[in-house]
This record gives sequence, C-alpha cells and structure tokens, in this order.
Amino acid sequence: MVVDAQLEARGLLHNYIGTEHLLLGCLANTERGAGAALTALGVTHDQVREQVIGIIGEGEEATSGQIPFTPRAKKVMELALRESISRGHVDIESLHLLLGLLNDGDSVAMRVLVGSGLSSTQVRETALAMIPAGERVNRGAHLGTVERARRAGAPGGPVTVFTATPDDALRTLLMAAAGRAMADGRLEFGVEDLRAALGEEPPSADAASA
Repeated sequence: MVVDAQLEARGLLHNYIGTEHLLLGCLANTERGAGAALTALGVTHDQVREQVIGIIGEGEEATSGQIPFTPRAKKVMELALRESISRGHVDIESLHLLLGLLNDGDSVAMRVLVGSGLSSTQVRETALAMIPAGERVNRGAHLGTVERARRAGAPGGPVTVFTATPDDALRTLLMAAAGRAMADGRLEFGVEDLRAALGEEPPSADAASA
C-alpha cells in the first residue's frame, strides 16, 4: 500500500503523499482487498487518477529521495491501524486503509469518491462485507502437554510445552510502531519506533556507546 502510494505520487510528479495517493494505491490490486471493493462499486484507477489531476493537477518535476506523507495522510494511516486493531487483526491491509480514508470527509480522496457518485456509507458497507472476521490473540501464555517422549519411544512421561503469545497491549504497541514506520514511508520498523510508540526518547549517542 505504502509503496504503491509512493509510486502514484511520483507518477504524478507530486512531492508529497496525500490521501489521493493512498486511494490510488488501494486500486493497485483490483483482485482483492480495497481494490476489489472499489472495483465492485464501479471505481477504476484511471477514473480516480483523472479526478485527482482535475483537483490537484500534476507536478512540474520528479522528486528524488523519500516523499513525505501529509499530516492528513499520516492520520489516515493511524486510523487504518485502529481499524485493524479493533477487529483483532494482526496486519494493516488495504481494506483497513480504505476505512481510514472514509473517516475524513474533507480529504481529496473523499472528494474523488463523492465525485464518483459514492457515499462513505456505500463504500464502508462494501469494505466491511469483504473484511474477514478477526480472531483476537489469546491473552497470556498457554500450557499444553505433548506425548513427545512416548512417540519417540523414549522413557518418561509427557513433556510440558510452553507457548507464549503477546497480549493485546503488546500487540497494539507493535502495530503502532509498524504504523509509524509506514507513515514515514518505511517498510521495516525497529527499536526506535517501539520507543516512540512508548513515548520514550531515543538514547543519546554517549548512552548507546556505554
């Protein structure tokens, strides 16, 4: 999604990634997810691109390096994260992003959808119908027993196996760190993103080398 939005911005010679580019990115794959939902509603990539050019226009020269997200686009990414978490999903998919776009009625993306004869209610209902039911990760750790010794023919009784899974708080933190990286146009997140999600300041160079 993020990569597709970047490509759309570059293709229009824009020096930022806005909600319109996120919408175009959703249509990069019309076989599944948001692209399939929008296609079912009669929305096409070419149609959206034409409307975006009519509203925003094209840039004058290509932008090198990383293209920043607008504050509005970053907010949409945050909303997409919330949509995913609220449904017990462990990934941010294009349908979550589409639902996030629908929460900002004044964005260019919504202007395009309205210009296509759609309402936010129509798009939301179609998107929700395509979102699979999520299963929340069970809290805490689970203990099970496996008759490993017996199956291996070795003496002794059952072997206890410990399987730990992240609780909701940790999963939310990881998703927030991932969302921060995505909003910055990065495809990976690291410790610094986790610290930022926790509200911590990154360590100083002196502290890191100590």
